[in-house]
Amino acid sequence: MMIGIEMKKYLPIISTSLLGVTLILFVVYPTISPILAILSLFISLALSTYTIYQSHSGTENARPKILKEVSVMVLTLIIVLFLGGIAAMLANVQVGMR
Repeated sequence: MMIGIEMKKYLPIISTSLLGVTLILFVVYPTISPILAILSLFISLALSTYTIYQSHSGTENARPKILKEVSVMVLTLIIVLFLGGIAAMLANVQVGMR
């Protein structure tokens, strides 16, 4: 129980430092950016799932609440990735026309 309380305090620091390291490494090593983006995505998903699990553990009907929040998070991620792909295709068409 004590580990969860301490971990919750450091989650914003972990997320912010992960973003900073990702941006710095993107500038220094641009060839590994796809691998770094996937790794950053999985770490963020793991931290979010951990936070959702910790906030609902011990409550009544915890399993449906956890499932609902994780599914909303995954559905939002899929929609964002889909829209990002469409934006990239449209940008590629515009650059290709020049």
